[in-house]
Amino acid sequence: MNYRELKSDEFVRHLLKDISNNADWLQLFLMFSRFEYALKRSGYIKTSDDTRAEGLTCDGISCYRGYVTADWRKFGTAIKASFAENRNPILLDAINLLFEYPPYKQVLNTHKELDWREPEYKKRDLQSLIQIVKTVRNNLFHGGKYPTMPVQDPSRDVELVRNCIVVLKYFIYSSRNVQRHYFEILN
Repeated sequence: MNYRELKSDEFVRHLLKDISNNADWLQLFLMFSRFEYALKRSGYIKTSDDTRAEGLTCDGISCYRGYVTADWRKFGTAIKASFAENRNPILLDAINLLFEYPPYKQVLNTHKELDWREPEYKKRDLQSLIQIVKTVRNNLFHGGKYPTMPVQDPSRDVELVRNCIVVLKYFIYSSRNVQRHYFEILN
């Protein structure tokens, strides 16, 4: 399917119309997906079973038994020193806003209704920032948020997404290997 066919597909057409007023949501969706791909290709992986499969390699990295997910914690540990030294004012503003107004988590309340709970981050560190970015992603990817969904403060959601994009861009450029895999051409 090419882009023209995608735009005319009945299951996608109305989504693109809704999102056209706020392309940041689509940008986060695309960037996050590609970033997790780059993390895995760069060896930042964990599985349901952390036992390495004996003698196997997958694209130059060790294979594991079980399902594979991106290992954000390992990535955070790898970039911790460069992150601490970064003084980019745009990045620092984004981080400050994400910690000041973190995303809520969707929960089921005592009445068995969908509701929102404000998370508490005990530390203002890189691992907590990673959790914030993943929560914004989860709210978008798993149907908790959508640009046209009625919310109390839609501008808050827009700012969360925009600040996560700034942070993701920093994450991409913080590792040459991740950057290389992020920008490689897929056939």
